[in-house]
Amino acid sequence: MIDRRGFLVAGAAMAAACRRAKAPRYNGFAFVSLRDEKAIAAVSLSSFQLAKQIPVDSAPGLLIAHPQGNRVLGLLPSSGTIVEIDARTLAVERRSRALGPAVDMRLATNGRLLWVLLRDSVIAWDLDRWQRVTWIRLPNAPNGMDLDDSGSRVAIGIPDEQSLGIAELRNGKLLLTPLSAAPGFVTFQCKGKLVYAGLPSTRRIAAVNTEDARHLVDLPVPLSPQHYCTNADGGQMFVSGEGMDAVVIVSPYQTEVGETVLAGNAPGALAAIAGSTPYLFVANPEAGDTTVISIDTRRAVAQIHSGGRPSEIAFTPDGSYALILDTLSGNLAVFRLNVLQTATIQARRSRLAPLFTVVPVGAGPVSLSVCPLV
Repeated sequence: MIDRRGFLVAGAAMAAACRRAKAPRYNGFAFVSLRDEKAIAAVSLSSFQLAKQIPVDSAPGLLIAHPQGNRVLGLLPSSGTIVEIDARTLAVERRSRALGPAVDMRLATNGRLLWVLLRDSVIAWDLDRWQRVTWIRLPNAPNGMDLDDSGSRVAIGIPDEQSLGIAELRNGKLLLTPLSAAPGFVTFQCKGKLVYAGLPSTRRIAAVNTEDARHLVDLPVPLSPQHYCTNADGGQMFVSGEGMDAVVIVSPYQTEVGETVLAGNAPGALAAIAGSTPYLFVANPEAGDTTVISIDTRRAVAQIHSGGRPSEIAFTPDGSYALILDTLSGNLAVFRLNVLQTATIQARRSRLAPLFTVVPVGAGPVSLSVCPLV
């Protein structure tokens, strides 16, 4: 027979056993560019609260966290100004002079060089010396770029020329490759040996040899290639765009188009995360959802409803959280990745997965980057 005291102790033990494990906290910040606020929001990933809106001189665009942590780089497109934010003080520590209207930027994996794509040229910016070290003129206005792993070569889409440009740091030269249509995204693949360019108007993806800028082949795809990402080892490239409620899987090393996988309504931005079970996250902006696909099984395993218009997805480096940026509501939705492993989600027919929390960040969010504190 259990007395009253024993009953209370047993009840407390049962409650403790049933209590969910406390969510881990990540020591870092999610930074979000706020176009309408002319500021960069910093969201603490240890408290999941907006820590500060950091004012900048004009509407910010792309953000890139430094690979060594503690700082994030932002581009102010209207002036081409680079700003560097210290994640420890949440303040702008350095800013460049105005370089001219800018389109895009990429940071070398070693964190030393920042390539900035301007309307008429591309430059390499040395972060240690905080000055320009290379300037290469372009024949016409570009629309996007990518940087190889060495940080010494960039691929540039030049739509009005219907061409792809490959620029090199060592000689400052630009090699141009004529394409069959105007390029959208451009991306280095196969450890920098090939460049792939999406051709949205013709539903093709062009493959170009990096060394001699030779056009190899156009791969037909059943949608307009507008968004892409790759898996951890670079062996699979996932492509989405208008024309199909699916993601196309391309094999970059074989220059082949593989299967298509259903990915919710009107798939948009893509992001892949590695792990014991690798996943592909696919934003469905028209439905206010994000579809989660198992890369191993090629099947949708969860649907995350955040509302609004999810447009960008990032992960914390420790693999604990997915962050989904909503450009309509100005919210940052936080999703715990371990939810995907629970029997509850795996057994549900609807596959609807709950959010961990939602953090309002401000008006007009356009870019997201996660910066660890080290």
